[in-house]
Amino acid sequence: MKIKKLTSILILMSIFFGFSFIQVDATSQESKKSSSTKEYIVSFKKNENSQQVLKDNKISNKEKDKLKNHNTSVISLSNEEVELLKKDDSVEFVEPNAKVSIDAITSSTGEITEEVINAEEVPWGNVAIGAHMLEEQHNKGNDIKVAVLDTGVSNHPDLKIAGGINILNGTPNYADNHGHGTHIAGTIAAQENNQGIVGIAPNVELYSVKVLGSDGTGTYNQVIEGIEWAIDNKMNIVSMSFTGTEESEALHRAIKEAEAAGIMMVAAAGNKGLGEETEMYPALYPEVISVGATTKSNVRANLSSTGENLDIVAPGVDIRSTTKNGSYGNLSGTSMAVPHVVGAAAVLWSQNKTADSMKIEELIIENATELGNEQEYGQGLINLAKSLDIVDSALPPFQSDYEDDTQPEEDGNGEISIAAVERGAVAYLDRGVPTPPTGYSSWTKLDIGVDSDTARVCSGTYTGNFKAGQTAPNPPLACDTSNWSLGTYSVKYTYYYPEGMYKMTPEIFTVTPESPTGVSVSKVTQNSLLLTWNPVKDVTTYKILVNGVLHSSVTTTNKKLTNLTPNTAYSIRVKSVDPTDPNAGATSPVVNLTTDGPGALPQSIPLIIEGQTYNAYPYLQ
Repeated sequence: MKIKKLTSILILMSIFFGFSFIQVDATSQESKKSSSTKEYIVSFKKNENSQQVLKDNKISNKEKDKLKNHNTSVISLSNEEVELLKKDDSVEFVEPNAKVSIDAITSSTGEITEEVINAEEVPWGNVAIGAHMLEEQHNKGNDIKVAVLDTGVSNHPDLKIAGGINILNGTPNYADNHGHGTHIAGTIAAQENNQGIVGIAPNVELYSVKVLGSDGTGTYNQVIEGIEWAIDNKMNIVSMSFTGTEESEALHRAIKEAEAAGIMMVAAAGNKGLGEETEMYPALYPEVISVGATTKSNVRANLSSTGENLDIVAPGVDIRSTTKNGSYGNLSGTSMAVPHVVGAAAVLWSQNKTADSMKIEELIIENATELGNEQEYGQGLINLAKSLDIVDSALPPFQSDYEDDTQPEEDGNGEISIAAVERGAVAYLDRGVPTPPTGYSSWTKLDIGVDSDTARVCSGTYTGNFKAGQTAPNPPLACDTSNWSLGTYSVKYTYYYPEGMYKMTPEIFTVTPESPTGVSVSKVTQNSLLLTWNPVKDVTTYKILVNGVLHSSVTTTNKKLTNLTPNTAYSIRVKSVDPTDPNAGATSPVVNLTTDGPGALPQSIPLIIEGQTYNAYPYLQ
């Protein structure tokens, strides 16, 4: 199935052909029906009794977890209970306890090839950023505390672990039963001991903060608790080689508190590849250094996410490091780029112990090697040697003829095509032809139907000879989604032969809201403005994003923004939120403006409506 809107085409095709096409659809749908509650992060106002608030709203579900630094709990709630709490004045906000996952890709075989290294090896990433040029007089992370928020760190002859915690169960057992966290730790801090590899900052105090499980996933509340631990234990740097898709007020609050405590936060941009904005959280938050990945030839890795919030790039393909079983292996991804930045920051900080995190970040950014546009490379490739005044120019590529075979991650599990289609797109539907029954070389007829929960909304019938390995129909069936309701649709393919028929397992896709139109600003002052937009059909909630960060959620089509800074530039967008999925929706074009300065007359405001720029004088209208 291919989805086209304007000039963009999204191709959705299943990868299995034949009679055993897909076996998961019915099970996944049944599991959705049987799950009546989901985990939410509920932040109660200060001094409110959370248990009493739940009791007053007749909510019997007990708190599953409670965050340390705020009156905030993790609670299993139904949709109805969520709405009750959102309306309660004792509650600051309610948001899904979203998931995060590791951002690493193994070799094309899908496995880490482990091996023992007898002599000490300097990984190519160290060379690419000049870490191998450090001399005896240079501190290599001495007295700098680094917390690796990940799957844990296992004991390894090349690692010295100062301590840590298992956030998942509250114990000191932070052993890594996945392998990702141990790999991250080695790039940062593998010892100079004449064996294995050497890390960028072998003398750091390395702490393992286990926030992800054996499957490489975790939840936002686990990440928040890991950040709280880092604050309480006075860490200097926090490494976060994982990503999530959802904006979170609770997570952002914790990150801002870490920044206020003087902690440098470094996170993976994501492995979603090239696009207007494919970065993910927590790297999207402005307080976090967002790291993309480069190859041995100093070009952006195919997998590396891009966007306007990208800060820096670092080596992230075929990175050799420590594994959980005491040996060594290669991994690729923006996950692997993060520890290069973390290690370099630790080295710089150990040389400048009176500096704060902002000064260390400045040293990194100002001395980075420009490689291309900021959307793909941020401020450039980290150059530790230049930051230390060892060199005064860019470093050459490690291997100029290197060919990158990494690919961006794909959503889903490869078993069924599930996509989010923005309403208004034209869906072009086609699919691989299954193998006909024994004794037949082809099918003679194909019926396609697209069904909502209540009706068939698009269909087509085709006759001919349809053979296995082909794609049918050709040309595809075109379905205009402009007037469709939001929700899930099934695409059903039925093939016929002289003795009977075969129904393929349906493909599933979801129609999500289009972006708000008519977004405009008025009544701009030094510290406030009024934002308005047109309603989107079937949408009841909108999210306001200011400078790429969630500002607020509203159920109206206007919002007064207050507490702005005078004479400051702001970028504002409005996102329509899918009623059935808080992750889904579409974001409006950006509105750029600058607030009034002290004593300023009403300004001419650059106003963007439907992608067009105008000058508006709101005070004179």
